[in-house]
Amino acid sequence: MSHKNLVCAAALGVVCSGALASLIVVSGDQARAGPPAHRTTFCEAAVDNATALRFAIYTGGDDLRGGERDNVFADIQLVSRAGPVWIPITDRGGGLNHGRRWADWTHTTVDVPLPQGSCGFDPHTIRAIRLTTHFGGDNWNLQGISVSWVGVAASGSPSSRVLVSEVESRHDHYLDRFTADRPTYEFPVH
Repeated sequence: MSHKNLVCAAALGVVCSGALASLIVVSGDQARAGPPAHRTTFCEAAVDNATALRFAIYTGGDDLRGGERDNVFADIQLVSRAGPVWIPITDRGGGLNHGRRWADWTHTTVDVPLPQGSCGFDPHTIRAIRLTTHFGGDNWNLQGISVSWVGVAASGSPSSRVLVSEVESRHDHYLDRFTADRPTYEFPVH
């Protein structure tokens, strides 16, 4: 996971908590990264803390090959003062599938850690999730997806909440078919 991109998001004024909140310095209506003259922390009140996003992915009738070129990557869209900001959350090497093949009609669960800081990571700042493939001629049928945040509720107890849940139940259809021409699919958060 690249925290460099997260620092850039903080500089753009992403409303966030935890590791990102400590990077936001407020001066009037401006937000910038750097040593604070004074710092606004978004965790003064108790908030939910997401430690990871759990992706449950169901591959349909066309596999994801894996290897060096046929992988799937995830980004999250966060709330921002300047508008939506997309942040990559998976390694650009092997992606969500870590370079492994996901065979036809299989179910895979992957946890992606989120950056943590003194306040954690507020899952309520996530507005959408995007999957992107980089194929060299392959295709992949996404039959279903569920994405949940897992972590600790504001009360201090373990918690999770479904952000996205979409399934195509008919075997002769798919939720989305990723191709070289259609490499991206976005899911709004419920």
